[in-house]
Amino acid sequence: MLFKNVGEYQDIQYRNVISRYYTVSPEEMPDTYNAFLDEVRKAGYTLRGPFFYTINSKLEENQDVLMELFIPVEEEYIEDALPKEFLYHSLFQVLNTVSTRILEPDDESVKEGISFLAGYIYYQGHCELTPPFFFTTISDEKVYTDIKVGVLKETVSAIQSIEEVFGW
Repeated sequence: MLFKNVGEYQDIQYRNVISRYYTVSPEEMPDTYNAFLDEVRKAGYTLRGPFFYTINSKLEENQDVLMELFIPVEEEYIEDALPKEFLYHSLFQVLNTVSTRILEPDDESVKEGISFLAGYIYYQGHCELTPPFFFTTISDEKVYTDIKVGVLKETVSAIQSIEEVFGW
């Protein structure tokens, strides 16, 4: 169930974050989450959470999904501990997000949540800067997924002015 409300002015900020891109079928996504976390642990890192991810492609039937998985860890960078496909971010930050929450998420409610946020961003005159970030939490035996999108909270005319100033 989608809660049709939006949180604004929220940030995503974590130190010592490990990430990796994957292209998988939707059915493989849960196993991929576990494999990612196992690989990070195997490299000698202590998970500090929360686990989160982005979906960087359209959610369509019978198509693979490009996603990036993230996990904050306790340790600073450990030389040569992770396979080369993994990225280490000493600071990971997305400022100015808008977000919504889904209770007991399924494919349809996630698509509805993304669509709801996209409409909100459009009607507020914001510009989407990031793909959607997904954070899943369990509270009182209920599963919630928060969807957050980084936005530029300026009008398109302000962006055009910046482009004119810098000649972009």
